[in-house]
Amino acid sequence: MMRLVAAVVAVMCLALGVGGHTFVEGRVAGQSTATGDYHPQPNVTLPCGALVIGERDAKNSSLVVFRGIPFAEPPVDKLRFMPAAVKTCPGSSTSVLNATKDPNTCYQSAPLGPDHVSEDCLYLNKKRLKPIAFWIYGGSNVGGSLDAYPGLDNLPRQEDLCVIAPNYRLTVFGFLASPALAEADPRGVSGNYGITDLIAALKWVQHNAAAFGCDPDSVTLYGQSSGGTNIMALLSSPPAKGLFHAAISLSPSLNITQDLVTTERSHAPLINSTKCHSEPTHAALAKCLRALPAKELMRAVPRAWLAGTADLRPGRDPRGLTSLVGLLAVDGVTIANSLREALATPIIDVPLYLSTMRDEEDVQPNVTITLWTRDRFHKYIRDTFAAYPAGTEDLLLQLFGGPNFVTAPQAYYDMGSVIGVNCAAISLGRVAAKAFASPVYVVEVDLPPVHPVALTALALESRYPFHIWDWILAQRSWDFGKSLGGRSIDAGARDLQGSQLLRAAFLDLIGDSTSTNHTSPALKPFLPSGGRSGGSDGHLGGGLNGGDAAGSTEQSSSSSSSSSSSSFVVNVLQESGSSSKEAVWLAAADFRKAMCERLHAVGFDDRFYWIN
Repeated sequence: MMRLVAAVVAVMCLALGVGGHTFVEGRVAGQSTATGDYHPQPNVTLPCGALVIGERDAKNSSLVVFRGIPFAEPPVDKLRFMPAAVKTCPGSSTSVLNATKDPNTCYQSAPLGPDHVSEDCLYLNKKRLKPIAFWIYGGSNVGGSLDAYPGLDNLPRQEDLCVIAPNYRLTVFGFLASPALAEADPRGVSGNYGITDLIAALKWVQHNAAAFGCDPDSVTLYGQSSGGTNIMALLSSPPAKGLFHAAISLSPSLNITQDLVTTERSHAPLINSTKCHSEPTHAALAKCLRALPAKELMRAVPRAWLAGTADLRPGRDPRGLTSLVGLLAVDGVTIANSLREALATPIIDVPLYLSTMRDEEDVQPNVTITLWTRDRFHKYIRDTFAAYPAGTEDLLLQLFGGPNFVTAPQAYYDMGSVIGVNCAAISLGRVAAKAFASPVYVVEVDLPPVHPVALTALALESRYPFHIWDWILAQRSWDFGKSLGGRSIDAGARDLQGSQLLRAAFLDLIGDSTSTNHTSPALKPFLPSGGRSGGSDGHLGGGLNGGDAAGSTEQSSSSSSSSSSSSFVVNVLQESGSSSKEAVWLAAADFRKAMCERLHAVGFDDRFYWIN
């Protein structure tokens, strides 16, 4: 998945919590004050007997925050390039852990970051027996941290649930695969170390969460970007079975297909650029790699590991995103099967909320296309897709540059999202919905910000439903861009409505993942029982371009047949068709079905789905 502009802070990896912190919300072993106010007791005794000391939140005294709790042994020295070693107790039965300071950030490939980066980063932060949202941050698996998501604390401050947010290893430390590293690995494979960190954190939750007043039998994975990607990987991980009970995956990369041999081959150039490459045996090579200074390994990370938004666009190669290096490996152990196979024959069957944005790439607006005319957009299509199968150019022009064309940037972003993530979510959501006993909810957010959003000081403003906009809305993180030099978001009435609708959907699922009677209109199962019409107005409104207009047409024309076995429902958050332009949910029957099928017919298949 693309790296967010905000994902620039490296965090101590082996820990649970938000941004490396553990947030325990609510009245945990609390006590009443003389004034009658109730405050949580900031000390918690773990089942092993160790005492953990937290602190009260400065903005909400009823919330206790625990930061930097270790959930695994530090992955350094002999434990570098090894699966996470779970650490359910921070010491002996008489140990006292001061959990009031942020842990280190994990090493990552990012242009900015704090001084406290380290390989010793597996810690977590935690919030209160309440349902648990287990947060997984994004950053293309080469960057990211808890600090990269300002506003994450809003959820435990404002709602009655626990948030547990672990760090996990990133980039070379989290995903390097090599036959040399597999020899000493107890799994018999290499790579996917970051996924083992998340599994270790989930095991810590099962062992210790109840001591903080959090319910280990109600754990919902909650992640965005590559955090969402890693949630999809966990659905294909036998070691994760039974450790979580629902999943909310926002804007994930859904191309989890690369086998271990291919991954090891694609990772070899990194190893070859280090002084270890000439070691004569696998054992000697592994020993050398584990002894290299961390900064030397980071300098060896090639450009092909660092996917930006431009790299994820269709058009660079008719064979798909083959120029990028996949970090997740289908190794048969930690990730047992490709994602499509894992959903068709479920390893883990839990309620799944799978969401994408209409204009993902607008998170990093493209300066060049802001000046394009419709004719210039047409030229881009002709020039870029000339080497594709016959009919590709005409189809793209019809879908994205046709009579409903609005602006070149919107058409440009729409096309990238439809091919890279929107159709992918529908295709794989359909696979899951047919195989899962649990409900599957496929969502697309088409709701633009009321006012342009400045995420950084130097970038253009984002004007369309961009990558992470849904998370910002649900978390009410109106100051998200300020840490990067951008501006606070001037939330309009429609933004506030969208915020309420999205948060209600998340809380509905987190609060009771086993319910079949959710109140949120977003939680309409993907494969309907008995059919569901596309809404009273029969179309999607709100300034849609050719791509969305195609979705509109197919919804209207197919609603009469929505009761057939092939029918499905996408829950679309959009502007209403009325002049008031309110935020509304629409259960859209067979949304984008014809569009995605036509794109697939000319070759836009799994190979073009976003990676990492």
